[in-house]
Amino acid sequence: MLKFQSMKKILTLTFLLLILFGSSSNAQCLIPNASFETWDISPIGSSPTPWIGIGATKVTPGHTGTSAVRLTPAFGGIGLLSTNFPCTIKSNYLNGYIKGSFTSVDSAFVTVTFSKFTGGSQEARAIGVGSTRQNFGTYTAFHIPMTTISNLDMDTATITMFFQGSGANAYVEFDDLALSNTPIGINLSLITEVNEQLKTGSIVVFPNPSSQDQNIRINHPKAENRNGTIVSVYDLNSKLVYSKVLTDGDDVLVEKGQLSSGLYLLQMVIDHQPFTQKISID
Repeated sequence: MLKFQSMKKILTLTFLLLILFGSSSNAQCLIPNASFETWDISPIGSSPTPWIGIGATKVTPGHTGTSAVRLTPAFGGIGLLSTNFPCTIKSNYLNGYIKGSFTSVDSAFVTVTFSKFTGGSQEARAIGVGSTRQNFGTYTAFHIPMTTISNLDMDTATITMFFQGSGANAYVEFDDLALSNTPIGINLSLITEVNEQLKTGSIVVFPNPSSQDQNIRINHPKAENRNGTIVSVYDLNSKLVYSKVLTDGDDVLVEKGQLSSGLYLLQMVIDHQPFTQKISID
């Protein structure tokens, strides 16, 4: 009888804990220093702990708290901030707040990758890609939806914020990032933007998926005036793995054999309009 009463107490306590704190399925991975309150300052620069970046500076105040992070094209036209952290729970969105000033040649990108590291290799489970060239005078809520690649288990999340341009006073700021299953604010998804471009026939990159022994080409109504257009290809960690400057009449974006198997983000600008597309190499 005593043993039954003890078991009953344990079950009752477990039930109350579930009511108070909810089930673990609603839990989300926590982004380290997501409000950019803690910083490492050194003679060669600064970055929020434990993020790694170039062209990153501390600005005050932030959306909340005492500070936020600002990226400027200070190093060769690039500002970058990235971190990875343990994460085993896939979220549907990256939420946050953005503020910035852009010229016609500036753009900001955010990539989120859920992945599994096996034997030294990284296998993507889900990816989210966002971009904007819009001016935000005040901190504005945004979300980036995740696109599932595989439902297998994961162990790592990687977030990278990237600013590219040459505007003298251009910048972008981020604050209060969070992984969530509920979106806030405007949708910065590039995947949605690219899908709309494909529906209207405004840009087609082919073949996609491609193989390592094929050239990747472009079909675009304004592509005849592409002299000097820079094609950039990034891996899922936002590392630049390939670049090329096009000349008039050149429709080859990536030469065969230049990329190994995997998923990539291809970025180019045509008539001052940025285009980014996810490409797959088999």
